Amino acid sequence: EGNRLMQACLSSVVHFSGNSSAACVALTERYCASISTLCNISVWSLDAERVSKRRFQSIDEKPLVLSGHSSSVLTLAFGGGAGCTLLCSACVHFVFVWNVERCFTLKQTGLQPKATIISSGQGSVQCVSFNEDSKKIAACVGKDVLILKTQCQKVEIVLEGHTSLVTAANFYRQSTEWIVSVSEDRTFKVWDIVQGVLVYQSSIVSASPFTCLSIHHRECQFAVGSSDGKVRVYDLTVGNGFRCVRDFEVSRFISEECSGEEEPRDGPTVISSRPAWKLAEESQLTAAADERESNTEIGTAVIGLFYWSVSQEEQELYSQAATETGIFYPPDQQPMARDAICGQTSFLVVVTQSALVAIDCHSSQRVCDVSFQKSLLDSDLLKIVVASVVAFNAISSDQLQCVVHSPFQQSLFILHLDRTQPPLEPSIMFTPLSGSESLDSHSTASKGEMSFAFLTVLSREPLVSESPLKAELVPKVKTTATKRGVSKHISSRSAIKDQPLTFHSKVKSSGYSSAPRMKMFVPKTGIPSTKGSTCSHKSTSTSLKSSTRQSSEEAKRQYPVDAVPPTHLKASVSLSDKPVAITKIKFSDDGHRLACCLSDGTCHCLKTPLTGNGPILRGKPHIKTLYSTRCIWISLAGHNGGVTSASWSHDGNWLLTGSSDKAARLWSVRQPDNPLMAVSQIQHNFKPSVEKVAAEAERFSKEITDAQFFYVDKFFLLVSGNSLYLYKYYIDSEKPDDVRRYQNNSRYKLVKRFHQEAAQQITAISCVNEFHSYIVLCGGSNKTVEVYDMNAGRSARTMKDVHCRPVHCISQNKGSAFVGHPPDAYDLFLTTAVTDGIKLWDLRSDKCVRHYEGHANRFHPVGTAISPCARFIGTGSEDKAAYLFDIRSPSHLHKLLGHGDIISDVAFHPLHSQFVTSSANGKLNVYADL
Repeated sequence: EGNRLMQACLSSVVHFSGNSSAACVALTERYCASISTLCNISVWSLDAERVSKRRFQSIDEKPLVLSGHSSSVLTLAFGGGAGCTLLCSACVHFVFVWNVERCFTLKQTGLQPKATIISSGQGSVQCVSFNEDSKKIAACVGKDVLILKTQCQKVEIVLEGHTSLVTAANFYRQSTEWIVSVSEDRTFKVWDIVQGVLVYQSSIVSASPFTCLSIHHRECQFAVGSSDGKVRVYDLTVGNGFRCVRDFEVSRFISEECSGEEEPRDGPTVISSRPAWKLAEESQLTAAADERESNTEIGTAVIGLFYWSVSQEEQELYSQAATETGIFYPPDQQPMARDAICGQTSFLVVVTQSALVAIDCHSSQRVCDVSFQKSLLDSDLLKIVVASVVAFNAISSDQLQCVVHSPFQQSLFILHLDRTQPPLEPSIMFTPLSGSESLDSHSTASKGEMSFAFLTVLSREPLVSESPLKAELVPKVKTTATKRGVSKHISSRSAIKDQPLTFHSKVKSSGYSSAPRMKMFVPKTGIPSTKGSTCSHKSTSTSLKSSTRQSSEEAKRQYPVDAVPPTHLKASVSLSDKPVAITKIKFSDDGHRLACCLSDGTCHCLKTPLTGNGPILRGKPHIKTLYSTRCIWISLAGHNGGVTSASWSHDGNWLLTGSSDKAARLWSVRQPDNPLMAVSQIQHNFKPSVEKVAAEAERFSKEITDAQFFYVDKFFLLVSGNSLYLYKYYIDSEKPDDVRRYQNNSRYKLVKRFHQEAAQQITAISCVNEFHSYIVLCGGSNKTVEVYDMNAGRSARTMKDVHCRPVHCISQNKGSAFVGHPPDAYDLFLTTAVTDGIKLWDLRSDKCVRHYEGHANRFHPVGTAISPCARFIGTGSEDKAAYLFDIRSPSHLHKLLGHGDIISDVAFHPLHSQFVTSSANGKLNVYADL
């Protein structure tokens, strides 16, 4: 129900007498045409006022009869453009063009309506279609396409080349000299009728013949339907090779509606004493019989397609507004972020023999469905047995009409779709509408939308009293004020008071009289590091000045939001002499380092830029020269299994890694010899008490699949199995001497554990550490995404059926420290699943915004990332290539080659327009804009 965003209802029923097996229908806002007898055409006038008010009307009046054909009429079509009243009809011998409005005027004066003959003796015509200005007609005659003029009897151009009947041919408005044709030979062709050449010819792409065609003129795409119930969408952009953008089976959208709920069978309850193996055998036979019975239903062959989008004028207004305001609207306008990115949503309306389905072109989600097997009204007579022909008419960008006819009924059913109205309840889906029936449903939808708006990535509310984010590593010591205003500690060690030891002077207490309290680490950036504990005041002042100057220069730098996509290969780095798979890569927030997780249990920290020379870090870094450049990195070794994840602290000095050895480790890039802290026990790493040794020493039973810093380095998150762990920690940052080298005083403590009972494993998590945010996203093996509010310490929402497979990667739009976005932009995030592509979501609306496909991802999890400017999406692929998408377009912009294995992960540089890919053979590729 959450995917149904528009209202569908039965607006009109046209009754006629005569030939019920009409082979074709045509529809405009004012007229509806069909075949009444073999040689005659009936045209009904529709009440435009009742149509605009969505009131049901039963049309029984006598229609206008157009006669003149000498044989059976084969196809009908109204002219293109708003207000056009031209009607084209074709038979074996002639092709006529009628002016319907003039024919009605002649009928009122008692004269016989006449048509204009534009072709004669051409043969059997399967389909006709007008161009935008209604001056040309494309007629599908046998295996050829004839280009006719509407004002004279002349065949202008003949397009030949198909090996079977041509089922549809349409003009492409963006390039008026182009025509797209599909045929029963399971191929499509793109023609240029001005140059007189064939632009593109496809191979055989389907096992079933193509039946219908529709062109999306604004998005430069066209959809093709086939008799096996599949719809394929192809790109018409010049230079993209007319590749298939996406394909889907319509049955997965309409199977639930057509099957319905199984009614309970009448009969007695059977109590059997037969052996279990006998009952199992009988149950299998019964199930097979039920399956054969369920398969005898109406087919899902696609008989009609129609792209429904905004008008050209509305699109120009939106494009102008988007150019003035950028990718996102300013915060004072406060629109939904998905509208700012995607513009006005367009829909693909698909009609099969049993149902009508409206699909969002951006997200590939069902927004409306109508089952023809159910009664459209309370009467069983208003039910479409089997749909055979269909015609569409877009009244406006918000309203669409669709006429459906069945060969077994003498009626035409006109359905009305309204994208401005909320969906009706299933019980009243097809009842006649009045002015007040939609008020309650509209208010309910508004309330639901308001409830989503309160859930956002940015933290706008203060911490609650019992928030887990208020947890401390050790309990705070309560203090009480004395009469003199001096506070004293309520503790067993606070009995001794500070006393002056000399006359008229006080000596500060040594501290032994107060209870110890550990001070939490607060990250500070811009502070220079010193080589020794003793240094002169001059050197310290000089380093501080240079650090201040460097930080001010970095503050002036910004990410190039208007840069071109990074597609030029600048360098290729191999991290090992032997092929070792790279599982994850991650840039630090300042962009100075890149962490690479390897399957051999090591994690390499590379100094950026990868294509230049940088200062050598401590810890004996490895140096390799490739393409006359030097790459410097530190190897962090300590895990006994493959490193599964890596997360940088906000200042870039610490690195948190998770591994398949059921432990996580926290490292310092300045002291890479040993980890600062190892997390292997669930509760804490304090010295356990005697009574709770077993409970407090409990270890992780499964591998650490993900580890991330959270809430600006105040916490960190670990994922193991189907549990999410929130930890508070303290790092001993003092420099160890020879005695304290082997003493680790870093501590951590479990704050809260979140358990997903419905999922066997948490497959992906994402959180924001660059700024304060309460939201954590968790993808589960049950194909859901759980949204946790860490301020409240509970699950705030469960997004079900996000993909057809479990989500293996979640990427949020975090931006970077060098670029800013409106608050709405941070609520966007990506989810990736095997065989289901990439989906863009808006957290506040709980709706899929866009669906990206085109890369190969069938069995191996690949990573995705959003660029800091939020213009591009990068993803890995199994075809040894990386793909770059424009966030506004479902088709990829560039395919980056040059890899030797599967692309496991990708990352964007937070400051420069650079794109880094990692492959399963242990190599990194660096791409830049220039």
